[in-house]
Amino acid sequence: MKSRNPILPPECFFPDGEPHLIDGELYVYPSCDISADTYCSDGLYVAHSRDLSDWSIDGPVFDCEKLKNCSAGGLLYAPDSLTVNGKSYLFFCTSDGYEGVAFSDSPAGPFRDPVLITGDMSGEYIKGIDPAVLYDNGKAYLYWGQFSSFGAELTDDFTKIKEDTLVSGLVTEEEHGFHEGSSLRKINGKYYYIFADIHRGKPTALGYAVSDSPLGKYEYQGIIIDNDGCDPKTWNNHGGIECVDGQWYVFYHRSTNNSCFLRRMCAEPIFFDKQGHVAEVLPTSTGMGEAYSKGEKLYGYQACGVSGSAYISRDRLIVKKGKATVIYRYVDTTQRFSSVEYTGEGSAALDFEVEADGTLTVYINAEKDVQIDYFILS
Repeated sequence: MKSRNPILPPECFFPDGEPHLIDGELYVYPSCDISADTYCSDGLYVAHSRDLSDWSIDGPVFDCEKLKNCSAGGLLYAPDSLTVNGKSYLFFCTSDGYEGVAFSDSPAGPFRDPVLITGDMSGEYIKGIDPAVLYDNGKAYLYWGQFSSFGAELTDDFTKIKEDTLVSGLVTEEEHGFHEGSSLRKINGKYYYIFADIHRGKPTALGYAVSDSPLGKYEYQGIIIDNDGCDPKTWNNHGGIECVDGQWYVFYHRSTNNSCFLRRMCAEPIFFDKQGHVAEVLPTSTGMGEAYSKGEKLYGYQACGVSGSAYISRDRLIVKKGKATVIYRYVDTTQRFSSVEYTGEGSAALDFEVEADGTLTVYINAEKDVQIDYFILS
């Protein structure tokens, strides 16, 4: 069975996942959260799978120690990667604003010999966050920025941008709702620019814009997914899309721990209409996998929506004294469910309902704090 959400083990806090299918294997390049009060860390990992079920995690495949001979410092924010002609390139950015590229003979790394990216004529470092790379018709393009994005063609060694191709304001907050988190794909001759979208008040959504050219003009199209409600204090989103065995998926993240941080990698199937528009999908617990059946464990950390006095911890659902609502999408609607129970610490009254689409809502009334390991429907 393909992975349910979150797609990696609960101890893996890998947000900003950028997926790429390479020689029949899916590689996802995320950042890495290690703290409940800070975005990212000083190391990067790679998750990869051939069947979207069994995942290998390599790393750290790159870390700040390798930057000791460069001018950059701080933490490593969201990366992207490119594999061309048997060589792999990791495009990284640092919390102090530098963009760079490191090199490997394998898409799983490790990546070495980092170089900070500069302009080809000025020699000046480019500055910004969240690099994205697109390889198209023998040319590589780099995209980066926050609130307003930049794009440019890269030199053949991928270490410099061609400054005469530089375009600023490819997508902007004012015109497109662009906050950060660039990701590019070419689909049926069109260029899709996916990004953290702030149209709904905070950048919990992934929106997209489309162009006939890699360097614009891009026209805003809508939202693919919104993680708002996955945990009480969720703030951002970042990810990309990829096609595996004819099915497109969006990779994104959800926060935990009643915070903006400790974010986990998730994925959902997405669908294009005949005009190339992507229908918005809801965050689910099933992800790429199957609906839950009677008697299965629905783990607390797999809930895709919480409200009231609940939040998701590292490996449990925490319910503080009071009332909470917890959502799982989806359960098998061909089955009839008569009761729900939980295993954990503490006592609470439960009620539930299953909607026609398979959405399970569990209503919790806790007289004292409760820690829930998992629910079982019977």
